[in-house]
Amino acid sequence: MKKIVPFLFLFFSLLLILPLASSADFQPFKDSNNFSKGETFLTKFSGNFIDQPTDENIFFYKGHVRIPVVFGMEKISGEFYLYASLTGRDSGNYSVSVENVRYMSGAEVVEDPISSNFTITEEIAGFSLNQGFIKTSEDFSLEVQNLQTGTITIQIETSGNLQSADSIILFSGEIKEIDFEILTEDSDEMITLSSGNLTYEVPVFLGLGSETISKEGEKSFRFEPKSEKVSLPTDSEAKRIIYLVNTGDEKIEDITLFLSPLLENYVTLSPETINDIDVNTTEKIEVFIISDLEEAILEGEIIASAENLTKSMTLTLDFIKDFQPTEAEKEEQVLTTTCAELEGTICETGTECSQDPSFVKDGKCCLANCEEVKEGSSGKLIGWAIVLVIVILVIWFFKKRYRGVRSKINLTKIAMGGR
Repeated sequence: MKKIVPFLFLFFSLLLILPLASSADFQPFKDSNNFSKGETFLTKFSGNFIDQPTDENIFFYKGHVRIPVVFGMEKISGEFYLYASLTGRDSGNYSVSVENVRYMSGAEVVEDPISSNFTITEEIAGFSLNQGFIKTSEDFSLEVQNLQTGTITIQIETSGNLQSADSIILFSGEIKEIDFEILTEDSDEMITLSSGNLTYEVPVFLGLGSETISKEGEKSFRFEPKSEKVSLPTDSEAKRIIYLVNTGDEKIEDITLFLSPLLENYVTLSPETINDIDVNTTEKIEVFIISDLEEAILEGEIIASAENLTKSMTLTLDFIKDFQPTEAEKEEQVLTTTCAELEGTICETGTECSQDPSFVKDGKCCLANCEEVKEGSSGKLIGWAIVLVIVILVIWFFKKRYRGVRSKINLTKIAMGGR
């Protein structure tokens, strides 16, 4: 009996531990859950999911209040990698949550939220990243921005699969791209970027195809372009046009547009509400910008919210004294989106779009089907009527022209006996 007791204890202990070990959870990239203001949030999560998580299942909260956050997510090698911009966020307690998906917890199917808490401190991060992971088979770049008031140096470390500069210098507020060349695709890579007490570790997956994480029959939409930077002189005005694209399989109704607090004094949207967007259609949004009297760089979000859907795009404003745009920038001041970016088609001559087209940088963009222009029966009748009128006019002309004309009498011919 004494020998059986330890085995029973071990058996029941395993029953308690296994569900916890097999549940879905987050695995942060850094040891601490503390992030500085403006720092790029990096994490990943995994689990035995019955419903594959999509962007619509990711929620961010400050305390218990849901907030809009610009983020990116992709499933790679069975794990979900997630990054988010903390630019413009105040210090406080935050959390990220995966919700409304079923997954296995031991032998049970559960639908509990999968959450990870983190804190934004009063400290300002040294620099920010534009993304938190890379999946590619080609050379690529990472965009970094100096968030400090002085110059910083960013140290860059890679292994033998990648080649790049060892370091870069950034002035206050400066944005630069770090280029990376792929030497071999033998294994995955980890890029380390560091400055002061801030270090990012960015995983790079070489030669891998990403796994789809979208589901059919869902409502979804996105902004196009996904981000926009506008440079303009101080004490001036500018205008841009962006689009909200329905990428799902159902009509989306009652959409509200709003701005992150940092942009509210400088940006106005028209319209601010959208009644509905049909499947495979877009809604044009005008963005009116008024710059400050002083030079500044501001980064915030334009957010669209409908039902339980929220999408955002990053808008960066750069107010520069005596700024003079280049010719290329002048051409792109209003229409910045191309038809290819909307995944549409510019109809050829002799065809027309089956629905109202969207006006974009390179012309009229059709998001439906280009159909051949067919001449109707009424058009044919009009054509034959015109031909008939022309024939009648010709006959009338000749009759009038030669009416009453008589042959002249040849007296000489009569006198000679008609010869």
